[in-house]
Amino acid sequence: MTDTWTCARCGTTNAATGYACMGCTGTERAFDLSTPPSIGMAPLAMSGSRGGSTQEFPAMPEYPAMPAWSDVAPTAQMPPAAAAAAAAAATAYPPAPRPATVPLVPLAPSVPSPRPAEPTREPAGPRPSSRPSSRGAKRPKKAGNPAARKNLLRRVKQLVVLAVIAAFLFTTRGSWLPVWRELLHGSSQTASTAANTESTPAAAACPAKIADSIPDGAGHGATLVESRSTSQYDITICDSNGQLYYYGVSRANAALAITLPATKSGSNYVAMNQNFTYNVGPTKLVVSNQGAVVVEQNFTD
Repeated sequence: MTDTWTCARCGTTNAATGYACMGCTGTERAFDLSTPPSIGMAPLAMSGSRGGSTQEFPAMPEYPAMPAWSDVAPTAQMPPAAAAAAAAAATAYPPAPRPATVPLVPLAPSVPSPRPAEPTREPAGPRPSSRPSSRGAKRPKKAGNPAARKNLLRRVKQLVVLAVIAAFLFTTRGSWLPVWRELLHGSSQTASTAANTESTPAAAACPAKIADSIPDGAGHGATLVESRSTSQYDITICDSNGQLYYYGVSRANAALAITLPATKSGSNYVAMNQNFTYNVGPTKLVVSNQGAVVVEQNFTD
């Protein structure tokens, strides 16, 4: 092996240890075709033992050297077509020029710039207060409107009283609600009764003669309920403290008169005297004895 090699692109001779060309940084190496390398192998005498006998192997034959193609200039060993193609390629793509060597100038050492001196700081003292100290000093009282203050106090008292009343009504609502409803209901009934009293005229008094005939003096203050007449009898119904009384008298003989307790049955008034029944209806008087009609007369008034 040689100690140098030639670049196939620019023809620069390089050291054997260099991987790239110093001129064009190429890696294609040109081989000298005038001295073809020998790739043959020397006969190797080998001996072996097989079955107790020694045998020598024949040496490897030598093969002719393969031609090495170069892209720098065609040689006579290249075929004509390949030589023409190599010449055209060399003309079309000339080797790159070798870059000029720039001398390396050492840089001057950098000098650090001087640091500016820091200003001298004075020791910090107590921080002055922006507001004057209020310790020990009494603040002046704000002058307000006395009338407005009194009005505010009065409203606060009113709100407190209303809150107490509302709390009392809420806690005792089970007791005062019925009373309140009764008062409202009673007032409405009183008003309706007064209206009915004003619209209804006062009942007429029972005639004094008939009132005196009511037993046990119960006719005092009795009121007249109804007064009817037939062709032979005058019939009067009076009310004494809720008890009705029937009074009948003959128109021909005033001594024939009778006063009996009565009851109201529908629109009729009925009085009983032993076996006799006196029935005063809306249009007629019927007197019966044990169910047999004795008198039946229509009212004439």
